[in-house]
Amino acid sequence: MVLKLNYNSCKKLIYIQIIMVLCVFFLISTLHFPSFLSYVTDIINFLLLICIFKIRGVKLKQLGGKYINISIGAFIISIVLGIIFNLVSPILVAWGARNLFRGIFFFVACVKFLDEEDIEKIFKIFFCAQIINVLVTLYQYFALGIKQDYLGGIFGTSQGCNGATNVFCIILLIYFGVSYINKNVPVYIFAVIGLSTLIIAALAEIKIYYMEFALIIVLVILFSKPSFRTFFVVGITIVGLLMAIDLMKKIFPLQYETLANFELLKQYADAKGGGYNISRLNAFDDINRLFFHNNIILKLFGYGLGGCEMSSFSFLISDFYKMYGHYNYRWFTHMMIYLQNGLVGIVLYINIFVQIFIHAIRKRKIFNKINIYGIFVSILSILVIINIWYNQAMLTEVQYLIYFALSICLVQTKSNKYSENSIGRKDEK
Repeated sequence: MVLKLNYNSCKKLIYIQIIMVLCVFFLISTLHFPSFLSYVTDIINFLLLICIFKIRGVKLKQLGGKYINISIGAFIISIVLGIIFNLVSPILVAWGARNLFRGIFFFVACVKFLDEEDIEKIFKIFFCAQIINVLVTLYQYFALGIKQDYLGGIFGTSQGCNGATNVFCIILLIYFGVSYINKNVPVYIFAVIGLSTLIIAALAEIKIYYMEFALIIVLVILFSKPSFRTFFVVGITIVGLLMAIDLMKKIFPLQYETLANFELLKQYADAKGGGYNISRLNAFDDINRLFFHNNIILKLFGYGLGGCEMSSFSFLISDFYKMYGHYNYRWFTHMMIYLQNGLVGIVLYINIFVQIFIHAIRKRKIFNKINIYGIFVSILSILVIINIWYNQAMLTEVQYLIYFALSICLVQTKSNKYSENSIGRKDEK
């Protein structure tokens, strides 16, 4: 069987990729499928990359994404300079590019091959996945005794899997919160999403989600038109947070104490000690002191893409990681990017999400109506930047879900701008 790469097959590949990310680590960690299964996502992404160049279609700049394009290009240039300055092995560069750019490639593919109707279909898949997610999480916790960092629901039971859960909950809460307050979904849908995410956060001890939850609701209200639903959302938020915090108090009293004590919360946010060997909040100072030693080139461009990478394959482990991997810098996106790409790299990387935010904020209203996709992407961009400091999600497979979600405002713009027979559809047959 030969896979014919055309517009429709590329769209199907995007659906398959999203479903794979939602279940692949559950299949591996719980049902004991071979770990190689996770690399199927790379094969799919490689096929989509071929499609991006092979199939004629709309470009970002045609949709008002000129500055997103420029920011990605500037980031790539800074990375090339870092590679040249450090003479990084081409094999390690390729591995580093795979980890860092796979989501960006997927973002471009989503914009190029998805239509507005696909957005609704995929979020219906997300909603169904969340129902399964909360049921699996309850079973893992109460029947199997799995807790904390190992409690990931549909994202498996390997250490750190609750980081992917956190990202998925953020995406769902923003989308269905914006949709409810702007009268696109009924109240029970929003209530199910809000309560299920809080239950998961309590059981998996995702303390930051309580703060993210409150921030998301505030941003949803600020970016949307006030109405009776606004007050209802505030009420649900207060009740839901109180219930979730009370649940945490009963099952994780020590963690509740951290959440309730400002000084302990600051220590948790800084996350130094207990395996976190570089300060989360002062990572740049620690990295400068421990590794860069005031070398201006390293400060600006880091050790080069791939220069600090690790892998389960020995030939893809960098010398730097062999010496300093015990610092666990790969647990956080901002540490990894700063080490490999320096100050120039981290600034330009964050600027990609700033430009996505600016584009989305301009699209909050279309045809004098509130645009839920514009509001959704605006809020999500802010949360993505926060999570760059909180976990390593932007370097793992869950980034595919993030970049799909960030693409939907551009997808909508394309769907409004081009008709069924316009550019990008000629290769469909």
